[in-house]
Amino acid sequence: RSKAIPYRERQVKLDPNDTRIWIQLAYDYHSIGKIEESHKAFREGLKVASFANEETVKNLKKVANEIDFSDEFGFEKR
Repeated sequence: RSKAIPYRERQVKLDPNDTRIWIQLAYDYHSIGKIEESHKAFREGLKVASFANEETVKNLKKVANEIDFSDEFGFEKR
């Protein structure tokens, strides 16, 4: 996952309205222990989530649970 971070960082600069990329970046950061960066990327993903389809929103909730971030956004924990 850490090898994907530079790629994903470039992706979000090219397409900052792609919720999926922000959420993948959040998950990647979390997987290497960069919690603050993970939460920041997750917040950015939520900002553009209004453009997201149902599947992306479902993934938002899943990642929120996995990175212990669901309480802040009112997502139900699994």
